[in-house]
Amino acid sequence: MSIFLSHAGKDKERVRALVDALEGEGLTVWWDDQLRAGTPYAAEIDRQLAAAACIVVCWTRNAVDDQRIWVRSEADPTRNTVPVVPVLLDDVPLPRPHDQLQAAAMSGWSGDPYDPRFQRLVTDLKTIVHEAVEAGRRTTGPTGGSRRALLVGVGQYPAASGLPEHPCAERNVDDLARALESAGCDFRVQTLKDPDRRALTLALEGPFTGGAADDLVVFYFSGHVVVQPEGTYLALRDSERRHLKATALSLAAVGEDFIDIAATERILIALDVVFDGGGPEEIAVALKTHLGQRHGKVVVASAVGENLARDDPSPLTGRLLTALTSDDADSNHDTIVTVEELSHALAAGPEPRPQFWSFNARTADMVLRSTSSGAQAEIEMQPAQKAF
Repeated sequence: MSIFLSHAGKDKERVRALVDALEGEGLTVWWDDQLRAGTPYAAEIDRQLAAAACIVVCWTRNAVDDQRIWVRSEADPTRNTVPVVPVLLDDVPLPRPHDQLQAAAMSGWSGDPYDPRFQRLVTDLKTIVHEAVEAGRRTTGPTGGSRRALLVGVGQYPAASGLPEHPCAERNVDDLARALESAGCDFRVQTLKDPDRRALTLALEGPFTGGAADDLVVFYFSGHVVVQPEGTYLALRDSERRHLKATALSLAAVGEDFIDIAATERILIALDVVFDGGGPEEIAVALKTHLGQRHGKVVVASAVGENLARDDPSPLTGRLLTALTSDDADSNHDTIVTVEELSHALAAGPEPRPQFWSFNARTADMVLRSTSSGAQAEIEMQPAQKAF
């Protein structure tokens, strides 16, 4: 979970040192420097406040100015349902009711991460974040908020597409749907097989519309991706190579019209595909450009040049199924498989390895599966303990 950091606008460069130091200690910090141009800032700030584990308020001479209403509003303990942590970067008296909270005295701090005052603050913040995570698990279960998945498989292509059939696409979708709907994963799954452009566009509205910041959304596509200089396209059942803009769905449209406007900050995009056109570097740039414009997102894609027709399920789907249905990816044996553990399992797997990118996502908080089978598996692996 992230820490929301509130500060006066005139203190931005001064506060940047605190943000860098906190992130250097492994904490995730959200502050207004991350606002993108064109973002409705009031709505985004409210969304980040609601999703935060706590609010760190940097009190300075500028922040206590009567005109700095944003700082006082964000710090208002009666408005927020999460802890507010005052940090005194200047030795200033706090206005009511903010003076009723114990403050971390950091006046004169030079940015030294080994300063005992800073280390005490880090300890307190990590405790608060840990308690928030545990409280969330007790409230919503270890898997977090709402869990939605859209699984798309395209196996049939018209002659005008110039693309061969993708024989395992339908099986990929069916197998993955069963795994995601099973106990321990508990996703609400929608499947779509051999859709045209309109059908896929309508289906994308489902998982990415509404919801909350802690929801987990999975978008999976199995089929062909056509890479051309003018765009990168998901090829569909009626796609024509000469008219891709009208008959296929561009990754740019998927990103801009659906993914980038979703409320959730936990998105996993899995492309188990054959790339048609483009070399490895060009494909990597296309995926990161069209699908990497917002934080809280992970993209995993087939290795470039992989032939999906030879396997059933295809390689990436097979590795996803292993992570969802066994304890192989549970590296710390806590009965929970996260996207972070999935990334380690993919990196340690056989060649060719899938491509994996995280765009400022809290992958350790993105829980794919949570069961008690991991502990049982450990017992099965140790006969002496089992006999005991």
